[in-house]
Amino acid sequence: MVEDVESDAEITLRELTRAGLHVDFRRVETEGELARECGEFNPDVVLSDFALPNFDGLSALDRIRRTPYDLLFTDLVMPRLDGNQLLREAKRVRPALKVVIVTGCPTQSSAIDAINVGVDGYLIKPFQPADVLAAAAHAIGVVYQRSSTGKAEINGVPSSNG
Repeated sequence: MVEDVESDAEITLRELTRAGLHVDFRRVETEGELARECGEFNPDVVLSDFALPNFDGLSALDRIRRTPYDLLFTDLVMPRLDGNQLLREAKRVRPALKVVIVTGCPTQSSAIDAINVGVDGYLIKPFQPADVLAAAAHAIGVVYQRSSTGKAEINGVPSSNG
């Protein structure tokens, strides 16, 4: 995982570990560091928001063109290319890419547009870190749930760290 906000990294790391997943992560502070870590570290998850200057929908699309990601979480409101535009272009470039839209400004028209383009998930802010894991699991077709004991299960099988 690559993350640009320290507190977000800590929360996400804690939740993924609690769910029984092993996580290696790198924290970055600049777009150059993000580019380097994406190339060298080759993460499965990249979390980024407006904390990185000049990182926007077009920058994300450029990365999608160069790297065969499996899953994309994107904000709906972004400069130069909004989340639905990014969804549309990302699906055109990589039809198998799973996309989850994240927004604090949900509207019926934006949700309908996302559905029509083939969004795989839709998260409304504020949300809990576990919601991100559940949305990711749903998007890639994995059943994620908490068992009655409070331990994480993937497809009904308790995780090793639960």
